[in-house]
Amino acid sequence: MADALRDQRVRGRWKDEDLWTTVLSLLGAASSRKSVDIPYAVKKILDPPPVRVTAALANVVWNSDPTQIGDLAIGRVRSSEDIARFLDVLPADAGVTDELHTYAVARLREYNDYVIATSTSIRQDTLAFQDFERKLDDLVGLTLLLAETLDKHNVISLRGATNRPGIRGITIDRSALTGLLPKAAVAELGARVLEESGSGHHTSVRWQSADPMPLDQVLDPELRSALGDLLIAQDAIAQRLRIAGRWHARAFWADASDDAALAVSVALDSLLTGKDAVPGA
Repeated sequence: MADALRDQRVRGRWKDEDLWTTVLSLLGAASSRKSVDIPYAVKKILDPPPVRVTAALANVVWNSDPTQIGDLAIGRVRSSEDIARFLDVLPADAGVTDELHTYAVARLREYNDYVIATSTSIRQDTLAFQDFERKLDDLVGLTLLLAETLDKHNVISLRGATNRPGIRGITIDRSALTGLLPKAAVAELGARVLEESGSGHHTSVRWQSADPMPLDQVLDPELRSALGDLLIAQDAIAQRLRIAGRWHARAFWADASDDAALAVSVALDSLLTGKDAVPGA
């Protein structure tokens, strides 16, 4: 068992903390119950099934039909019918569960209107969640890198990362908060600033933009298909493009031109020198 846990194939699927938490849970269950199927439990550790990660998204508009882009499915939920349509786009062998449906219904009650995304990973627990975040970041980064209609849809660079798409609850969705918060609490989304000078004084209101990214409009059908291939391909060109997209996104969401220039230079370097040339890529 110890040798098996040190196998690189196992270590590649588990973060150390998650692996040993699972092993200790197995040992605890085995010591307290006689009915534990030890061989089956060990097999689930050494060769675990894929993990499905599902989350609501922040700062994303999706008014089109649900769709699968690579192995990331995305759709808008406003009703139980929307949930059914979203689940229908998942592959037949994707293991759609009652828990996934229950999760989508619970978020509908919580948010009333939201964008949902889901994908699977062969890695487990924390690493599976990190893979989900990476897939979302890659989708957004490649969209910013390759889409030709950003200006048309008012997706503008160098305005800071306030509107950067992410996982709802981790990334703040300011437009959603505006509608959900009581009127008194909405004041927390803006700053009242007093400025005094020799010519007088005045109070101004400053706030960050709350315009979400219209992802479905920016992604025309041809680009959507191309990005689906890039998100799952493992060849060197696809890997370089994904890394370039991540760094281009950092440049896009920067609020200072010198920060953006640095990120763009790293994006170009990743295209020229490969995926191992960029620290943290």
